[in-house]
Amino acid sequence: MVNKKIDTTKKTIVLDTSYEFKDFEITKYIEHFHFNFTKNKNESMGCSLNFNKFKGKKNYPKEIEIVNVDIENKTVELKYT
Repeated sequence: MVNKKIDTTKKTIVLDTSYEFKDFEITKYIEHFHFNFTKNKNESMGCSLNFNKFKGKKNYPKEIEIVNVDIENKTVELKYT
């Protein structure tokens, strides 16, 4: 399970997960961002970031940057524009 905490004033996203992972990546598919938590080369878990979390397509991020990946605490901090 992934909990997404979005702060629109600071333009930050914090992802908390119960999934153990070794690598994290963000990819953009057409209009949506997809997060991928990789455990090993055979196991991974992902989720997408939908428009409704930002009150529509107008406020949706254009770019997302990884600020911090904390594997021990299973959290990821992101910044968007």
